[in-house]
Amino acid sequence: MTKTVTQNDLVRYVYGEVSPEEKLSVEVQKICDTEIDESLEDMMHLKSVMDTIVYQPQTSSLEAILKYSKQKRQSLQTV
Repeated sequence: MTKTVTQNDLVRYVYGEVSPEEKLSVEVQKICDTEIDESLEDMMHLKSVMDTIVYQPQTSSLEAILKYSKQKRQSLQTV
């Protein structure tokens, strides 16, 4: 009996977080079910797009952190 693949299983498959048995189960169901195959293709595409995104903090966030750090250092030096 084949276990039904869940959305969570598909996400774990895309990120390589499944056991060999789970991987085989997903691959078998991917072959048998076009909806699962399409979902996996969409997820893999989204993952590849998300992997190219570069995150950078706002300047105001960096300034707030540096200001806090400077104040904290000064308060420790006065103790």
